[in-house]
Amino acid sequence: MEVLGGPLLVVSSLLVVAGVLKLRAPDLAASALSAVRLRGGAAAVRLIALVEVAIGGLGVLFGGRAAASAVAIVYIGFAAFVAVALAKGVNALACGCFGRSDSPLGPMHLVLNLAGAAIGVAAAVWPVSGITGITQDPAQGVVVALAAVVAAYLAYLAFAVLPMTASMVRSPDKSAEATAPPSLEQRWVVDSADLLDRRLNRRSFITRAAMVGTALSVAPLDFILRPVTAYAAICSCAGTSCSCGALCCDGYTDFCCSIYGSNTCPPGSIAAGWWKADGSGLCDNGSPQPRYYIDCNAECGQNFTCQCGLGSCDHRKTACTNFRYGQCNADTGCVGAIVCRVVTCTPPWLWDPSCGTSSATDNFTRFHNAACLGHSGPIGGIVLAGDWNGDGITTPIVFAKGTWYLFDENGSVLHFGFGDPGDIPVVGDWDGSGVDSIGVFRNGTWYLRNGNGPGPADTVFEFGDPGDIPVVGDWDGSGSDSVGVFREGVWHLRNANSPGSAAWVFGFGDKGDVPIVGDWNGDGIASVGVFRRGQWFIRNQNSAGPADLSFFYGDVTDHPVVGDWLGSGVAGPGVVRPDSVLVRYELSTGSAQNAISLVVTTL
Repeated sequence: MEVLGGPLLVVSSLLVVAGVLKLRAPDLAASALSAVRLRGGAAAVRLIALVEVAIGGLGVLFGGRAAASAVAIVYIGFAAFVAVALAKGVNALACGCFGRSDSPLGPMHLVLNLAGAAIGVAAAVWPVSGITGITQDPAQGVVVALAAVVAAYLAYLAFAVLPMTASMVRSPDKSAEATAPPSLEQRWVVDSADLLDRRLNRRSFITRAAMVGTALSVAPLDFILRPVTAYAAICSCAGTSCSCGALCCDGYTDFCCSIYGSNTCPPGSIAAGWWKADGSGLCDNGSPQPRYYIDCNAECGQNFTCQCGLGSCDHRKTACTNFRYGQCNADTGCVGAIVCRVVTCTPPWLWDPSCGTSSATDNFTRFHNAACLGHSGPIGGIVLAGDWNGDGITTPIVFAKGTWYLFDENGSVLHFGFGDPGDIPVVGDWDGSGVDSIGVFRNGTWYLRNGNGPGPADTVFEFGDPGDIPVVGDWDGSGSDSVGVFREGVWHLRNANSPGSAAWVFGFGDKGDVPIVGDWNGDGIASVGVFRRGQWFIRNQNSAGPADLSFFYGDVTDHPVVGDWLGSGVAGPGVVRPDSVLVRYELSTGSAQNAISLVVTTL
């Protein structure tokens, strides 16, 4: 049964290639193991890769019953892994079988692994020699070796490229276009087609044969049974009426901000994976920085319709592609199609703590952009200030239509979603950790979060009425902040973040004043104040009475913001302008002593 020599050589060579590639880039395979509750990370992947290389090398060089049996066992193990992953509903996950060049798990992976196992079993029953057994005839050895290389590469394409490439042209009910960045091999196919087009022209036999072959591979019924060209057969644009040159047909998923108005994952979806692109220049901050792309996949049971974004051919598709890189929410095994994409200059593991740091890189999409993404200019929105790292110095944060933009001392911006458009943002140290975090006030209900990133509220309770203005402060010097409301000149302060009655109720200020809160004298207790058409009225007690201090700072139309701008323990005034916060370190009339920019180059 020497006829099995060639197939054994092919499947053994494939193990060597896969092992070497996983040794170089184990991250995606580690994410795939985690998704099916197998731990060990990159170290476990590298160990598996070493075993692959060793067993594959034995099969290539020597063959024989023992090596063939080992090859069969490896492929059976891979088939079992794929079967478990499919049973757990993680078929959209990139398996990392060939490092970073990969496609989502699917039935084809199962079939190909079982085929490799069958070849190994057959070669163990009817032993065959490896490549060293045919070197006695050099001519035959060269032919067999070359044939094995070609066959192994074709098998590699079947594993790593064909599923993803085919998904780029299927109809929506067969998991349409691939929004994950095309692999090196997919780009090679496209570049090769361009070269053929330039060298041979579209009417050449080779070009036409390649197009016909592609049409027969991905849309055989359309091509054979309908009077269409091969190009039309593979460019169906998921059954829409859009022309093949429309943005909806370019093979990528729309941005979340283009569809939902916010550069965050919409309700009913979760961050399921990410990749980065280098060389765009859009995130550079004095030095080259990557741009990050985060896939928001539908949660299981959530129904999103596969269609062009906003129903327009001028938008990319949404909810059509079943794919998952897997670094985010790895403990969630079941996800649906990619609903939309988030683009950020913030590392994903900071943008969403559920994301891991295992990196996938592809520069093919580095220039994808939309008007709702990065821009040069002020953000616009409601400006507050807080201490985001516990160093005692406050810096601005902006809330705009459900998205927060947090500025550090160096001007870097972290942005994430929490709350809804129309909410009133609040900031406070809710847990006494020394670090401020975010919250929103919505028609009398408070939603507080103990971290600065997307996610559910940690504390939800009712205090106040719709129409009240929320205020936050450390009313008793305990080291943690609690809530209050300002209602037409009357303050209602509560000493706990829970429903109940106010601990202090008193009048200070007039209807129409803007309430402000700060530690005005450095005693560790926050007290009240109001801003009235450019004039500040400060009181050092949380009680009714006259202002202890009054001064002018800012214009009639300015909005006030309070912060400890120097980390001295004493709050200072600030006013918001379109592109900056103008701050003053002293509670007195005078000019601004610093300007903190609210301008971002890109998001």
